[in-house]
Amino acid sequence: MSVFNKVYRKLSVKIVLVLALTVMVTACEDRVQITIEKQEKLVVIDAFINNLREAQTIRLTMADSYFSGKLPSAISGASVKVKDLTNGRIFTFTENNGGGNYRFVPGVNDTVVYSGHNYELEVKYNESVYIGRTDGRRTAKIDSVYLQYKEEEKDDKGVVVNGSGYKLMLNATDIKGGNPDYYWIKTFKNGKFYNALSSLSITHFGHNNEFDGDYFAEDIWVAEVNGKSDLLNKGDVARVEIHGISKYVYDFLELGAKMADNGGPFAVIQSNMISNITPATKDAIKVTGLFNVGMCSYGERRVQ
Repeated sequence: MSVFNKVYRKLSVKIVLVLALTVMVTACEDRVQITIEKQEKLVVIDAFINNLREAQTIRLTMADSYFSGKLPSAISGASVKVKDLTNGRIFTFTENNGGGNYRFVPGVNDTVVYSGHNYELEVKYNESVYIGRTDGRRTAKIDSVYLQYKEEEKDDKGVVVNGSGYKLMLNATDIKGGNPDYYWIKTFKNGKFYNALSSLSITHFGHNNEFDGDYFAEDIWVAEVNGKSDLLNKGDVARVEIHGISKYVYDFLELGAKMADNGGPFAVIQSNMISNITPATKDAIKVTGLFNVGMCSYGERRVQ
């Protein structure tokens, strides 16, 4: 399940928990009879496109009522296209083995994404049409990556909480000037993407004229398993990617991070899902999702 789907499900479940808490508090004074209407099904579109010369994937799923306890099911038989409104090119994403994943594979000398171009996503499913629009986001320059050894960590009782090993460190700077920049820093170890919310790393520069052109935090490679750092050892290959994202995506992921850290009764609640994809036809099934087009820079290092 992608980070987007994990954040989306966490936000939706949170709404249900708030309703339950309200009922509990009310029940202290009066006995009330409440009928909860079953939530409608929802088309979920996970569309993150970058400039790397590799298969680009857009995922379509159908979210059932969260009272059902079911995971989202894959949507098959849809038509998925991305149009570069700046140069007129149309990229057709074809379904891959019926799993809800629609792919476009660029040529070895081609790319889908250009910074500053405007893009439109069109998804047709049954009689419903959905449209998303965004601009191609630039990314930061990675000057270098290097490895730093981390000693074993113990708690006050001498129990090891984190083992020893190496961590990938980053030298990168934001591009100065222009509009504010928002970034999603993705962490990989031996080709595995750490997509848990605990490993989510996002940052911004130039928002409210702050930090424009500044350096990234060097210690930004985040890899966690069950709350512990998954460090590198001999032979491991670490990779860090910096993806340019829109403010829509940044706000959505930031909210997801807050949900992950705040489980109390006064947690931040988002009743309306952040989305830049909307229905374009009457009586379409409701939709949520994010459409992001962004450049990506990356660096890798193997532990010798």
